[in-house]
Amino acid sequence: MAKTSTSFKTGETGNRKGRPKGSKNRSTTEIRNFIQKVVDNNLSNLETDLAAMNPTNRWIIIDKITKYFLPALTKNDNNNINDGEIQINVVYKDLEKDKTDKK
Repeated sequence: MAKTSTSFKTGETGNRKGRPKGSKNRSTTEIRNFIQKVVDNNLSNLETDLAAMNPTNRWIIIDKITKYFLPALTKNDNNNINDGEIQINVVYKDLEKDKTDKK
């Protein structure tokens, strides 16, 4: 369809009573609430099941579950600005020597 003088500008629609920008989708909210309820009702089972899994599978499941409860991080979340000098101290410790010293 060709643009005309009555076409809407970018980001505009003819529905002024439409969903406000940034509002949550009702279906997404309902699904998140359902998953939250399932997790809440199965916390003790979930903890037991996670403990029985191998570490790799445990972290895969934890990663998948947390996406429903924690906001995703973006590159812009780190606003630390340091224009000065940064000093990092590294200390090496001989753990074997510490074990023999304690005996």
